[in-house]
Amino acid sequence: MKNNYLFEDIDDISFKLKLKEMMKESSFKDCSVSIYQMDENDLDKVLEDLDTYSLFGDKKVIVMKDIEKINYDNNKNYLERFLKYLDNSKEDNLLIMTINKSGSNNSEIKKFIKDVKKRINAITYKVDSDTLIKNLLKGYKLETGVIKLISSKCLDDLDSIKNECLKLKDYKDNDKNITVDDVNLLVEKRFGDPSEATFDFNRALAENDKKQALKLWRELLNYQNIEPLELIGLIGSQFRIMYQVKLLENEGMSNNEIARILEAHPYRITKTRELTKYYNLDDIGDIIVALAKVDLDIKTTSCNPIDMLEMFILNI
Repeated sequence: MKNNYLFEDIDDISFKLKLKEMMKESSFKDCSVSIYQMDENDLDKVLEDLDTYSLFGDKKVIVMKDIEKINYDNNKNYLERFLKYLDNSKEDNLLIMTINKSGSNNSEIKKFIKDVKKRINAITYKVDSDTLIKNLLKGYKLETGVIKLISSKCLDDLDSIKNECLKLKDYKDNDKNITVDDVNLLVEKRFGDPSEATFDFNRALAENDKKQALKLWRELLNYQNIEPLELIGLIGSQFRIMYQVKLLENEGMSNNEIARILEAHPYRITKTRELTKYYNLDDIGDIIVALAKVDLDIKTTSCNPIDMLEMFILNI
């Protein structure tokens, strides 16, 4: 595997910090860095860089960002050659790749990424947003609750956290004291994509926090413009994968094994297992049946779908 790494689900801020750290702690400290955005560059350019020597020294660092965006048609003749490089890579090259949790829609690129992971050091990167906020607001006095509130409003999105912290620092530059009221005044609440939002909704259901579940459900209606039937579909799909994950975890399988069997991203399996601990298989099955009944009633009766979903939340 030598000096070949793949970072999964790492944001730009953390990647820059991690790259700097890796270079500092290795023999690549003062090397030149070539960055290839893989939706804009083809593999032949990367391979050429990997196979040639740097004008500035023997060692070099090569970064391939978002390898899931490699265009198969443009690169199909280079995929095997790249894998052969990984089998016999140069010690003078530090190769770092990144991949986003969204993955690729192309089956050939999916297979290529699986083959890459067999040959390199794959690292799923988890960033502590609370620590990032503390570092960004260093030198400022923070009222109790400020860090958690910023993280919550930004949905733990690190780029958003960085921007909002800079805004807070500028606003409170005189007294260096940031309060919860300042955060509520300045930090805009982010709303993730519907699947993220429904995951939080399902967590509230799992924790039997009906008040929070109703609050999130109304936010979905108001900010995501989700139709009731669409929401039922999203919730149902999450409970169906929860059922599958629960079956496999009961057999003692790891996250990676479950992800491979279900052909799902490990990140999704990890998130799903945060919820399966609240249920047994019968509980999940009962909820799936109840959702199907609500779906049928909405389609075949004149009942208000919003009222029916709220009754489902209260009675679950």
